[in-house]
Amino acid sequence: MDLRHLPIAYSTAHPPHPGLCDSCGHSLVDENGMVFVCGHGYHNNCYNGKCKYCEEFYKKGIFKNVQKFLTRIKKEADTLTEEDLDDDDDDEENVEEEAEKVEEVDISSKL
Repeated sequence: MDLRHLPIAYSTAHPPHPGLCDSCGHSLVDENGMVFVCGHGYHNNCYNGKCKYCEEFYKKGIFKNVQKFLTRIKKEADTLTEEDLDDDDDDEENVEEEAEKVEEVDISSKL
């Protein structure tokens, strides 16, 4: 089975334990707890407002993605030349020239 089709808990370092509290490890019986959409289950008194295992999974994933993004940006920034940097100034001048060419139209009579 493909993990992408399972609840997020199966992708974490702490997979869910069906029928058991993922905090204390005791049995979830009757109405003393619940299983969340992520797949982890908690007793009412063990749950502190968030699934600690899924929160850790997401934080690590976000950190990893940000680090990869920053590494890629740094690598691309190191390959820029002075000519590349000077091209940005030309673009600003072109925008100003284009802005001057825009024809003003009075639409108040059409409203």
